[in-house]
Amino acid sequence: MTGTQRERLLLALAEVLTERPRLPMEQVAQAVGISRATLHRMFPSREAVIAAILESALENGMRTIEDAELERGPADEALARLLSASMPYAALHLFLVSNRSERCESSAEIDQRWEPHRQRLLALLRRGQEEGVLRVDLSAQWMLDAMGALLFAAVESTRAGRLAPASATEAVLGMFMDGVRRRSR
Repeated sequence: MTGTQRERLLLALAEVLTERPRLPMEQVAQAVGISRATLHRMFPSREAVIAAILESALENGMRTIEDAELERGPADEALARLLSASMPYAALHLFLVSNRSERCESSAEIDQRWEPHRQRLLALLRRGQEEGVLRVDLSAQWMLDAMGALLFAAVESTRAGRLAPASATEAVLGMFMDGVRRRSR
C-alpha cells in the first residue's frame, strides 16, 4: 500500500470512527471497503487503528500549517490558505480533537509535538488583530477554538448533505472571517 493509499484509508477510518466510535471492527472494515482480515493485518487492534489515525492527523496538521506559509502576506490571506488546505482533511482534525485525550495514552506527547504549531496559529490570529482585520475583543485562543468548531460543523454538515463539499471551505472562511472581522464604528 502506497503512502497516499494509506493516508486515504486513515482518513476514511477517521470519518467512520468519528461518526460511530463503537462500531465493531468488522463493520468498520466494511464501511471503508476492505475486509476485516486486511484491516487486522494492517492494524492488529482497535487501539492500533486509533493510534495510526491520531499520528496521521497530527502529521497532516503540521504539514498543512507548513504548506500554508502562515507568515507570508496579510493575515486574512494566510487564514484563507490555511482553511483551504485544511478542509480536505478536516475529518482527521475532528478525530484528533475528539479522541486524543480519551483514547490515547500518549496525549501529553501529542500535545508537546503540536504546541509549536498551535503557537504559530495563535501568532497568525494575533497578527490579524494587529493588522486590524480581526477583532481585538476576542482572544486569539477563542478564535482558534471557534475555527476548529467551524471545521467540525463543516464536516458534519457535508456528511449529512446540508453543505456541498465544494462549498465547505468558503462557508468556513466566510463564517469565521465575518464573525471575527473587526467592525468599523
